[in-house]
Amino acid sequence: IAAPSLPSKATTDVLESLEGIPECLTDGKTARIPKATRAALAAWNRHKQKILPALDAGAQARLTSLFANLNPHLALKAAESALDASDIIAPLLPADRNSRLAAADRACMRAWIRVAGSRWDSIPDLEAIFQPFLDEGQPRLEGVRKEVKTSLAVFQTGLRARQSVDAKQALSHLLDLVDALEKPAP
Repeated sequence: IAAPSLPSKATTDVLESLEGIPECLTDGKTARIPKATRAALAAWNRHKQKILPALDAGAQARLTSLFANLNPHLALKAAESALDASDIIAPLLPADRNSRLAAADRACMRAWIRVAGSRWDSIPDLEAIFQPFLDEGQPRLEGVRKEVKTSLAVFQTGLRARQSVDAKQALSHLLDLVDALEKPAP
């Protein structure tokens, strides 16, 4: 992937629209996936001429294929494709705390989708992804960090026992905690 040189508005618009697809699934609102898919495709069509030149040929081909095959009637596949597309586009934004939080959000959604599909052996390493946030020294986030540790432990227990309900509940809570970590300091 080329160095970030792209207007962040185009990248952000596409990433935000893509996020809506797996969010429908993790929020239990699968009936909204077709609308979210149409929104993501519309954002892509508006911005692809700005995004594609910033990517290498392989990433361009993969991204084009992901969008061409985005099927709103296959919820798990659409959600995972949206996350795959986001993983290709996200590095075009500056690498900072917000991009790491967005990556944690995507990893939790990907884990949720894989648990829902009983793909227990291909779960992202959430502990490693959350570790930088657990190491932060901001006192205002101490309670959130404790909840993250607890949710990670519950998730790991559910994962080891192959208990999808427990694992998905912990992942849903982790998604909420990512939102709490995103809030600016007062």
